Amino acid sequence: MIRATRLTSFLIAVGIALSLGGCQLSGGNGEPKPASLAIGKPVTGEITLGDRVNYGDGTRTALFAFEMEAGEAVVIEAAAAFCGRLSLYAIDSEGRPVLQSAGDGNCTEQDGRQVQSRSRVSPEDGRYLLALSGREPGHFGPYRVSLSALALDEDRGLVAGDEVTGLLGGEKSLALKITEAGRYQIDLRSSEFDATLGLEGPDVSRESDDDGEGTDARITTYLAAGDYQLALGHLGGSGGLYRLSVRKRDGVPPGDLQSGGELPVGREVTGMLQGEPARYQLALAERSRVVLSLGSDDFDTRLDLEGEGVQLSDDDGGNDTDSRLVTVLEAGNYTVSAVDLGDDNTGVFKLQARAEPAAGESLALSPGSTQQGTLVEGEQRRYRLSVPGTANYVLTMESDGLDSLLKIQRNGEELASDDDSGGGSNARLELELEAGEYEVVAAAFGGGSGSFRLRAEVR
Repeated sequence: MIRATRLTSFLIAVGIALSLGGCQLSGGNGEPKPASLAIGKPVTGEITLGDRVNYGDGTRTALFAFEMEAGEAVVIEAAAAFCGRLSLYAIDSEGRPVLQSAGDGNCTEQDGRQVQSRSRVSPEDGRYLLALSGREPGHFGPYRVSLSALALDEDRGLVAGDEVTGLLGGEKSLALKITEAGRYQIDLRSSEFDATLGLEGPDVSRESDDDGEGTDARITTYLAAGDYQLALGHLGGSGGLYRLSVRKRDGVPPGDLQSGGELPVGREVTGMLQGEPARYQLALAERSRVVLSLGSDDFDTRLDLEGEGVQLSDDDGGNDTDSRLVTVLEAGNYTVSAVDLGDDNTGVFKLQARAEPAAGESLALSPGSTQQGTLVEGEQRRYRLSVPGTANYVLTMESDGLDSLLKIQRNGEELASDDDSGGGSNARLELELEAGEYEVVAAAFGGGSGSFRLRAEVR
């Protein structure tokens, strides 16, 4: 265990070492010795102008000394009025401090204070020096520094419901056994490093960097019963203490999931993304006004529609981060894709298609004329533009009630788009068009509803 005895000579040695070689930690002779730190005996104080100055950046430092036995593991926690910097030194056989770890770790707010921690497993009996300093010259105020014994779990195979604590140096691989198929959430959390997490197994290959809170890593996915491998890692730094948990989440039974195939009209389907978009086939027997809705509590959605020369997309035409597309489609076959806007492509979603017959021909946009229309939430109006010969065209979309979004496509491929080049929230496109048939799409940037005016001119 950490010993509070034999520290007197140690503190004297530290003071001599810092005075002789420590412009980084020492501000001169006559400064107070490091405070003695032990498990279960927190030290409180305040960083003021009277504390040691770091001549490299002007911050002030408070020092603490403690001893550890070989194999002993501790957590060092510092709570202060500011988010500070913790630097840990080992004292060598000649009494000189040797830097072990330093850096700006993550802080969490607790009871109005900024808290950060460091972990340490001592390879041998030894003496240590801890420095707490601000990150800016103006960081002053009260602090509380404590040591806690750390009980580390042995590296072993994991099952659902496990939560283990360990230390990470380089990459670590752990086995995971799933006995019941379902939706699982795996979290790798640390306040000492930027976590990365990998998962490999039957039909699953996933990686995560910061899909959890802050710099934590999280993988949420459907897992079949079987054996998997977890890869724990970190970006930069030297690793440190982590907590790893595996839990089964409530969700839709696997039999009720439909993550692709035919998209029925008028019935909501529930699907799950597992590393790639989910694609559905929508068949329309007649010209129809179609409303597509995509929502998820797990990810920021994007809704894509392709087919019969049409290519449309929406990411936030619904509520919050949900998607909604409203448009008129000709009879034919279409592909509807549910996509995670964050490119992680994981999580449960709900998708629905509604359709009603739409009479009449598709709208035409002629040079020199103005089309007026009204958009409902998520709607995208499409107009035919026939170009008899190569010419320069100016397309404008103006509205007093919505942020205009204007696109031009040919054969389902988008050629150009604009949302604010027309002044204010109006859209304007200037481009040379070759002879042929084009489609002009009028929509609202970021969703919204309202009336608009659309015009095409030849220059």
